[in-house]
Parts: sequence; C-alpha cells; structure tokens
Amino acid sequence: MDEKDNQAKEEKKPLGMSLIEAYGFVGWLFIGVGLYLCISWRMNYSSWGEYFSDDNPIDITVSDIKPAFVNHVLPIQKGVMMFSDNGQFLLFTESDIFSPKTARLKKIASYECDASLQPRDMGTSVMFTSNVSAYTRAFEATILDDDVPPKILEQTRVVPEYIPKDITVSANSTSLGIVTFGKKNSSELYHYKYFDSGERRDQSAWYSWNLTGTMQHMAYTAGSFYVVTKHGSDYILCKHEYVTDATATRSYTVG
Repeated sequence: MDEKDNQAKEEKKPLGMSLIEAYGFVGWLFIGVGLYLCISWRMNYSSWGEYFSDDNPIDITVSDIKPAFVNHVLPIQKGVMMFSDNGQFLLFTESDIFSPKTARLKKIASYECDASLQPRDMGTSVMFTSNVSAYTRAFEATILDDDVPPKILEQTRVVPEYIPKDITVSANSTSLGIVTFGKKNSSELYHYKYFDSGERRDQSAWYSWNLTGTMQHMAYTAGSFYVVTKHGSDYILCKHEYVTDATATRSYTVG
C-alpha cells in the first residue's frame, strides 16, 4: 500500500462526531452533530438526500460564555429548542419562510440540564431535569414568544428530596397530562400529574409507584402506560390503562 492509498483512507475517515438528535420541522430536517453544532437541510420528498439548491443547507453554531455542547434537540411550537449542559437555546425564524437568511438562534435561559435524560414536550411547555444537586430537580419551561423571556418553574420545589439523583429513563403523555421518571433496574417510578384549563393549571401532584420486578423500559401510547419489567431471567410487558375501552365485558350501566 503506497502513500496515496493511506492518504485516501485518512480522508474517508469520519470526523469523530456523534449524532445527537434528528427531527423534522417546517419542511427541514434538523440534525445535531458532534459537540455544539446544529446542522439542517431542506427535505426533498421526491428525491431524499438531495438539496433544492446549493444555498439551502444551514449550519449554525451554538455559542455561550460557557461551553455550549448541545445534548438534546426538541421541536416546539415556536421553533426548535436546544439544550446544553448550562443553557437553553431557541432556533426560530421571524419570517413566514424558514431559510438560511431568516434562521435565528438565541439563548433563552441559563439552567443546568441533565445530559443523559431527554427533555419532554408537555404540549404547551417543556420539562427538563438537572441532577447537579443531591436530588433531581425538574423544571418546566413555557416559551411565550421568541422576543419574550421564557417562564420557567421548578416543579420539584415542593418536594426537593423526592426524585433520586440517578434516574435514567423518562416518558410522558400530553393527552393524559403526565410525566414519569425512573431508573433502569429499579422498582420505583415517579409521576408528575397535571391538569390545565386554558392558560391556568388547576391541579398538579407528585406520586410514586412500586413495581413488581425491575423496570427496563417504559413508554406512553394511546392512553396506556407500558412498562417492561424483569423478573429473574424473564422479561414481562405490563400495560396500565388510563383510558379503558368501553366494551360490553369491561363496562356496566349505573342506575
């Protein structure tokens, strides 16, 4: 193998950057790559992977007074929210058309965010966590507008020593109004249940479950909560119905 072959192999090597998140938003595909880059291009549904024109790709770098390594990307109503270890950023546009000329990126908050736990879209707000203290803290951020500071509340302030520091899994359902936290290989689950009426939150509460077996994975879908638990060497899928099917065998008439 000569020197030219070695050189060609070196050029084909990847840059050593890892994929963070990938989401679609207003006709664009957003990909978080590496430490602090958010790269996107316009999606061509007739020919996947091809650009409409040479000026369509958008490369935006997140910068801050602290190292801004993007760990999570989450599309919301106002744009695309990005989370670093020490701040939150919003990628948006003030125009009707999102393009390289109209794309805007700005920092909206300076809260610490857990790099290992995905933030959750609660419908009109976003919940993210921080584990820098002895217990996990859960924050809820509401983005009112791109030129208005976000409204951020610590929902664990009433129970500051409730959620353990080492939780690893989260799930939520916007239709049920619930966010769940847990740790893999643990039997404890921690739920935050809320009920909104218009712009007002009428009720919210924290409560916990103790599972039979140890939790391996969990997810919400179609009004039900699914948990994969481990019992010895066996794995069991459990279904918890929040919204039951009203069939003749599962319902009765009152009165």
